[in-house]
Amino acid sequence: MLGLDEAALLSGDVDLIVERRDGRCVGLEVKLSPIVTDDDVRHLLRLRERLGPEMLDLAIITTGKYAYRRPDGVAVIPAALLGPESRVRPRQRLARQNRGSSRAPHSTASLA
Repeated sequence: MLGLDEAALLSGDVDLIVERRDGRCVGLEVKLSPIVTDDDVRHLLRLRERLGPEMLDLAIITTGKYAYRRPDGVAVIPAALLGPESRVRPRQRLARQNRGSSRAPHSTASLA
């Protein structure tokens, strides 16, 4: 198992490394830009190279509007998706509101 301190040393400039009990990790970068460049992911890719199968996933949190996965496997996640549930999951909020109404149960289940 790779210790978190050792993973941090290997990472260089990775903003956050989350380690599970089994030693597997997720590397995260935070960028105050909506656009992710190859230069932005270089430290994450270096960390994945060094940790190999211990690295579960890599992601960059941005100010962009769209979530997607780059061809190199790095996930790009808009910071807004990490906010309060009311901003992230409008379908689930609507489903909860409809539970108290006279609508049939199957109509709210399709929204969840």
